[in-house]
Amino acid sequence: MLASALLGIIGLAAQAPSSSPGIPDHARLIILTVAGAVAVSLMLGALARRLNVPPLVLFLLGGLLVGPQGLHLFRVDLLGSAWPTLVTLAVELILFTAGLCLPPRGFGQTTWETRGVLTSGVMLTWGLSATLIHLLRPDFPWRFCLMAGSLVIATGPTVIAPLLQRIHVRKPIHRILYWESVLTDPVGALIALFCYELATVSAGAKASAYGPLALMDFTGLLVGGAAAGLLAALLRRRWLSEASAPIALVAGAIVIPAAGDLLVPGSGLLSAIVAGLTLGRQDLPAVRVLRRNRGLLMELLAGPLLVLLATHLGGDHLRALGLRGTLAVLGLVLLVRPLNIFLATAGGNLTLREKLFLSWLAPRGVLCLALAALFALHLPVLRPELADAARFLEAFAFAVIIGTVLVQGFSAGRVGRMLDVLDPQPAGWLIVGAHALAREVAMFVRDRGAHVVLIDSDAHRLIAARREHLPALHESALAIELEAHPELYGIGNILVVTDSPDLNRRICRHFASAYPDIRLYGWDDKPVAGDGNQPRYDAAKPVWSILRPANFEQVGGGAGGPVLERVAAPVRDFRHPERILLCDQDGKLSPALPADRDARVTALVYQPVAVGLDLNVRPEWLLYSHATTMPDVLGELLQCLRITYPALDVEDVRRNLIRQESEYSSLVGYDVALPHFHLEQLEVSVVLAAKVHRPITDAHSGAPIRLVFLVLSPSNQPRTHLQALAEISKFIMDEDNRTRLNAASDVAALRHIFCPRHK
Repeated sequence: MLASALLGIIGLAAQAPSSSPGIPDHARLIILTVAGAVAVSLMLGALARRLNVPPLVLFLLGGLLVGPQGLHLFRVDLLGSAWPTLVTLAVELILFTAGLCLPPRGFGQTTWETRGVLTSGVMLTWGLSATLIHLLRPDFPWRFCLMAGSLVIATGPTVIAPLLQRIHVRKPIHRILYWESVLTDPVGALIALFCYELATVSAGAKASAYGPLALMDFTGLLVGGAAAGLLAALLRRRWLSEASAPIALVAGAIVIPAAGDLLVPGSGLLSAIVAGLTLGRQDLPAVRVLRRNRGLLMELLAGPLLVLLATHLGGDHLRALGLRGTLAVLGLVLLVRPLNIFLATAGGNLTLREKLFLSWLAPRGVLCLALAALFALHLPVLRPELADAARFLEAFAFAVIIGTVLVQGFSAGRVGRMLDVLDPQPAGWLIVGAHALAREVAMFVRDRGAHVVLIDSDAHRLIAARREHLPALHESALAIELEAHPELYGIGNILVVTDSPDLNRRICRHFASAYPDIRLYGWDDKPVAGDGNQPRYDAAKPVWSILRPANFEQVGGGAGGPVLERVAAPVRDFRHPERILLCDQDGKLSPALPADRDARVTALVYQPVAVGLDLNVRPEWLLYSHATTMPDVLGELLQCLRITYPALDVEDVRRNLIRQESEYSSLVGYDVALPHFHLEQLEVSVVLAAKVHRPITDAHSGAPIRLVFLVLSPSNQPRTHLQALAEISKFIMDEDNRTRLNAASDVAALRHIFCPRHK
């Protein structure tokens, strides 16, 4: 009802006389028309997201509804000369955005089949479409047919991206469709501009007629490249604030084409796309912001334009299409596209089913109709004999979009199921955090044949990840959108393991609300209770609650080496399921063991001491001692620590420990002593351990002592000190650990227990 009321108000206001003498009626009509188109597009965009349908279709159908063919709320023809200006401005912004949002690595990331579709496939689509139009409409000159064929080259990411997000196709298909959409957008625009220039010159024109076109292209290249370089330099030198930088880019999309047109009329379109392509190659934060928000930006630009374009299409335009135009649309879908796919991917690894699916799915985007409308406005002025062809061009583009988006878009899921090319349960992993522990887990995922990507804002960790040939993104997990990164396609699991539990909870809330279907796991030192009454953002399954990721790099990445092991065994043989980081059962990865005790799995497990909460133990701090008294054992351990901390006052610490031992016993049971002390000279807690050759006697109880753990911590870290003591207590309570310790007869055996991979 609100939408109907708003539309009614707009319609009445457009027809009412002006009540403000300061604003001319014509200007008021322009303002009301543009504002009404924006309002309608916002409502239709919200409805499209609610119905999970491509917004482009609703924009076009809504435009027909409110235009002269429907409710008659808008009449674009009353805008007069403002209408071509509005269309030109909108197209320049769309072209700039298409170039700007081109992924910086672009063509180099594509596969052989994708490159075939993007090279020979583009030429096939262009040539076959132009030939088909010329065969069906021989009255149209070849130059016009080439221009019409160039408009259907690009498929458009604003249509493909939400479609791929909805139907989850296999990765090879997704790779081709995604890169085809983002790369053919600017390429198709450049070819279309070139063909339009040729079409404006008659076939019998002299060579001198091409001089103005060459000057126009040169100016567009020069202005677009130079202005984009200047803007990039301003952004790189931080002359613009971080908040205003994205706004400056959008402003540049308006100013740069205007500057080109000011120098040489007609060069603005090329200036826009060249500037967008140039800026898109720069690794600038502002560019990344606009790239992440491309969908919203294009909806704001394209929505009102498509609504107005649809209202502009009248009966004359649709009649201009005719039967032969309809056959041209069908030929494009049923003949040109299949030939493109089968010829461009011949000799590749795509299966027949995958080729058939790609042959069916190629919806065209906003660029097709936007350029068609722009060309149709100017062609009758430059070439009056092409007035009928211009009407055909606009109707042809409209029919192609409606036919491909509406028919192919809504049937893609059913066709994909029939051809068995869908991947309904993505199994890829996104790991938030690229520290040493996260990289070890990512390598396990990769080695098990699953797709994995790391994300971190720390550049040094990302360098380490890429050095280990792990895909990594330099992004903020709180702002990233999965669909904006082709590397993240197929992600069905997200593991959040940053060093901060609070940050992990915030990231889990973000992903749980934005992607409720993805399996979500998060490290937390305070696991969330599964009582069923928690909000959705707390539904992330807590993992590794007895593990602190920040300490892994210090403990495992030091002289002790990695402390993780890959164990292949039946589930019943894993006596400590809490030590499982990831488990692989027949290709299915999970942070927990399966319920079937007879199932054979491969698990990534950690040692209980070497990867404790705040347990920092190194091989050089382990000792097999022949001392006969506790003071002597403590002195030997402190000498080991002095190797790492040369400035340590060993005698002073030893005196304090001996005095402490004289006051109370450090024996905790199982022939284990656990002396501990706060030491200001340390920055982190450390743990040293000694196995004595012959038991020494506790001075207080007379009981034997066979193993000594010495814990030293800074006084400002009481929590980590207590956590280390608790972890050691848990370790010695384990019968398996005590058996291994009792069997150790030298320092090498001790190091194998505490640091199993130390060489």
